Amino acid sequence: IIDKTMNVIPLIPNPCQASLVIAMKEQLRRIGKIRQLWAKCRQPGGSTAAAGTVSWKTFLNSYVNSFVVAQDKKTVSNIFKMFSTFYEKLDPAIKPLRKYFVKGTEIVLGNPDPYCDDHGLESQIQVGEAKNIHVGTGQTLHCVQLSEIARYSSTESIKDALMPAFSDAPGTVGIIESTAHFAPGSEMFKSMCEKA
Repeated sequence: IIDKTMNVIPLIPNPCQASLVIAMKEQLRRIGKIRQLWAKCRQPGGSTAAAGTVSWKTFLNSYVNSFVVAQDKKTVSNIFKMFSTFYEKLDPAIKPLRKYFVKGTEIVLGNPDPYCDDHGLESQIQVGEAKNIHVGTGQTLHCVQLSEIARYSSTESIKDALMPAFSDAPGTVGIIESTAHFAPGSEMFKSMCEKA
């Protein structure tokens, strides 16, 4: 990760992140998938822990389709940089082949040589903006991260397009995380927290 002093360092969970990682591992062991809802304070590293988990699942497993949603273009860019850094700094011994890269929005893993028998992982991560009404349409998603959902200007596309596309199969990852905020997305987040 890139730390607060602008240095690239290994992602070693801080105490807050460690408790989230423990909860995810326990849930994965217990029910076979990760479903997390995090109400968080500013700057504890929750978004980084979630992105690390989505990266782990996508960069080290085949055929994983991951989608990450943020509230605006600037946040999409910041979160994508996190995924890009995770990928670029992977140990070469485990770093998968990258088929292509769409700056700021998508990392597609696989062999760039279409004539090679080894196709690579064929996994991908997309990062998109919440206001995109087609977010998740036409896909089956295995990992979903909704970052700062309380800040979304609307949650209709999330409910109508993204959530139906999210697989409930074993091994899938779903993380919804947010700080407190009063925007239209806060009602959905509040309702989810109350139900949890």
